[in-house]
Amino acid sequence: MNAAKMIDAPLRVGRMIQKSAIAASSLGDGDSGDVLADWRISSAGFFGSLRTRSIFFRMLDGGFRKVPLNTRVGIVGTNATGYIQQRGNALPISRLALAGAGLEPVTAAAILVVTDEVARSMTDEATNLVNAELRGAVSDVVDAEFWNLMIDSGTPSTVSAGNDQDGMRSDLAFLLESVNTKGVGPLFWVMSPDLANRVTVMQMPNGAMSGTGGEFLNWPALVGSTMPAGTLRLVNAGAIAANADPIVLDASNEAALEMETDPSGSSDAPTPTELISMFQTDSTALLAKVAFGVRRLRTNAVAEVTGIEWGTPVS
Repeated sequence: MNAAKMIDAPLRVGRMIQKSAIAASSLGDGDSGDVLADWRISSAGFFGSLRTRSIFFRMLDGGFRKVPLNTRVGIVGTNATGYIQQRGNALPISRLALAGAGLEPVTAAAILVVTDEVARSMTDEATNLVNAELRGAVSDVVDAEFWNLMIDSGTPSTVSAGNDQDGMRSDLAFLLESVNTKGVGPLFWVMSPDLANRVTVMQMPNGAMSGTGGEFLNWPALVGSTMPAGTLRLVNAGAIAANADPIVLDASNEAALEMETDPSGSSDAPTPTELISMFQTDSTALLAKVAFGVRRLRTNAVAEVTGIEWGTPVS
């Protein structure tokens, strides 16, 4: 980690202290190094915990078509058509339009900087705090990039038709008619936290919904913290190819970091930057990183309704 970008690193954790006589630790020294080694071993549990927060990892676990990263996949432009062969007639050839594209990996990462004192005393509580902060940062940035890759000018999108029952039915009909065109899935509702709260108190039939998710109209409903307020999306996970490498957890007290939330350092266009030595400041950098890839197989894999205010009295 020569230079790194800190993604949503909380100030209460990513803090620095003045230099002291504490020597830098290393793996196997019987001190903080062994504790950090144990932390890195916990990567499997860390990866699994992303599924409880991240929209992408929830659907990766039980919805997306998993294909290897760096592999070409076919995007369907025109569906294959079947025919009934008439007696004595030739059978027509079905035409399937595919646009080949690679499932290229994108790297999401988050870094926290803690003092060596904290690193040496990584109790269960401290480890849980660090894991929670890194898990939240990684899952949020993965979800944000997932939507960035899924939503474009061709995505079926409309503003809510109204806040009454008729408006709600119109909104839901738009999403279903846009995405559920073949009756295949699996399908997921994804909604913003404020909308999840509205749906919860509306006591909708055909599903048990809460502010953190559940079921809506008998399909899984997920709540995403990166979703714009008042937004509902319907996702056909079966029309999306995706995968992710195992999470990478690393720790170093020998790295030099640009301690900025918006660093200017770049290997493409090198510019002078001020780097802070973890060794000289008696600090340890903790890194969580994951490579993932996602691509739509159909243009109507996702549709959205924005500006929803269901249940709000008309003024």
